[in-house]
Amino acid sequence: MTPGITHTPGSSVINLDAGTYLVEYNTVSQAPTSNFVSTRTLLNGSPITGATVVSPQVAPGTFQSLSSGFLVIAPMLVNTLEIAADSLGGNIYNSQFASIPNVSVRIVRVA
Repeated sequence: MTPGITHTPGSSVINLDAGTYLVEYNTVSQAPTSNFVSTRTLLNGSPITGATVVSPQVAPGTFQSLSSGFLVIAPMLVNTLEIAADSLGGNIYNSQFASIPNVSVRIVRVA
């Protein structure tokens, strides 16, 4: 892993030292009762503007792959980055479904 970026397996939190980062991710999500799925990204507990992804309309129960990429400025000495299911609908599958991946993330420190 790159210095300044840490993650504990099984945790939804990625710790970032102060800096500017390119973040790219992909999730496998499902709309249990909604007609769409969505994910959002949080920095220090607050949503990152422009980092919420909403799928096109899908039938309930349909799996959907959602991806996003963005730059984020992490201002504090230690920052928390989290990719989460959005309150608009859907969920991100976790380890209770061993055959379905969680979130694939690539983070590059650019400054």
